[in-house]
Amino acid sequence: MATHKLLASGQLSDSTAVICTTATGKRWMIKTIVLHNNRAGDESVEIYFDGTAEANRLLKVTLSENETFEWSLGHMIVLLDSVSAQDSLQGKTDNATEVTYHIFGAEEAE
Repeated sequence: MATHKLLASGQLSDSTAVICTTATGKRWMIKTIVLHNNRAGDESVEIYFDGTAEANRLLKVTLSENETFEWSLGHMIVLLDSVSAQDSLQGKTDNATEVTYHIFGAEEAE
């Protein structure tokens, strides 16, 4: 049975880094990503799925000073913990520790 919860939160780096990956033996179904710009100026944010190539980019958005952006997904992003690899989301922004993220969804055992 899936339970709805906060899956990950933190602050984005100025270089691409993992921001969300599954717990061992779990399946995470991401439904909403909330981004908030804490900086007194614009911040460009990029979110990727399983890699950092252009083909892996899911979102690129510019947030104004103190702007909050809620990305509610029409279809869930499913992250699996498999024997060969773990799925993950990566993210980055222009200036480290200026954009806070919260990732919400459901968790269930695989």
